[in-house]
Amino acid sequence: MFSLQKSFGISLIFLVLIASLFAVGACTSVFNTGNTDTARYITWESREMDTWASVWLISHYIDPQAEVIIRPTGSPTHDGTPFAVADTRYRKVNGQSTFEHLVEDFKIDAPEVKKIAQLIQAIEVAPWSHTGDSLSRQVEQVYRHLDNQFRPEQVPVSCYNAFFESLAQDRLALVPSELDTTLLADCAGNKQATVKDTSAFRDQTRYVRLLPINNILQTIGKGKRVLFVDARESSEYDETHIPGAINIKLRDINDSIKPLLADADLVVAYCIKDFRGYEVANALKKIGVNNVATMAPYGLAGWRSFNLPTAGKKSLTEPVALKTLTDFIHGKALAAPAKPGNG
Repeated sequence: MFSLQKSFGISLIFLVLIASLFAVGACTSVFNTGNTDTARYITWESREMDTWASVWLISHYIDPQAEVIIRPTGSPTHDGTPFAVADTRYRKVNGQSTFEHLVEDFKIDAPEVKKIAQLIQAIEVAPWSHTGDSLSRQVEQVYRHLDNQFRPEQVPVSCYNAFFESLAQDRLALVPSELDTTLLADCAGNKQATVKDTSAFRDQTRYVRLLPINNILQTIGKGKRVLFVDARESSEYDETHIPGAINIKLRDINDSIKPLLADADLVVAYCIKDFRGYEVANALKKIGVNNVATMAPYGLAGWRSFNLPTAGKKSLTEPVALKTLTDFIHGKALAAPAKPGNG
């Protein structure tokens, strides 16, 4: 029989191994979305050629089996490999396009891909260095014409795909007007943004923004009206809450709530760790409150980790808490959150 000490040691090793497997899985770009081991790439909606060339590149050269998802600007990208998004690995930076960074990283050596990379460089990255390039002017003319055909609606994914396929296949030997006609025929001349294309799809989910607490305080400091919505039960709210917050529970959200929020420049929903906070924010978004967000670090726990004031029976009075917060915002920069174990 195992001794208690040996048994505990083996159990601990087992738990460490399981934790390691989860950690490895969390660092990969493979996600279970119904298809086993399907890679997912995510970008934000854009009209830039660099973005759509990258969509085409991923679906045709990097991983034809991958999910390529286009979401509204500002939506989360943490559930996939982001590209053409600010502060990510694959973006337009240091004189290179997103497309070029992907080509380099995945070691794509196809001549047609190199040609498209050069065109994007000439059109969107450093046009002042390619003023005499007639081909890049022609390509840009066709791209803009395609874009204008569908305004104000979104250009269908299939049309962008047809455009870059045309570049790859040297169909630019055609004069611009002929190429325009061909491209529009390739995407069925459909001016509704509903043409199906299996290479990528648009995710129109209206995601709730996640804003750093420092950004929220800066917004208040600029004189904007930020309204905090506490999503917890009344007894929890009464004990302690963010100064000035109002208490709205998920079950109480309906159209009658909207007037309470109408004057706010920003609505921030929260709970302890923002599980309920997110649900309330999402419900508010569904009834048309679009200027809603949650906090990072999450919720009241995140707020208190910065030693920011709270109001309630177990905290400061409302007037004192509001004054303390106002003094804090206008008096000094936000300190780093306290580390666990530091009191």
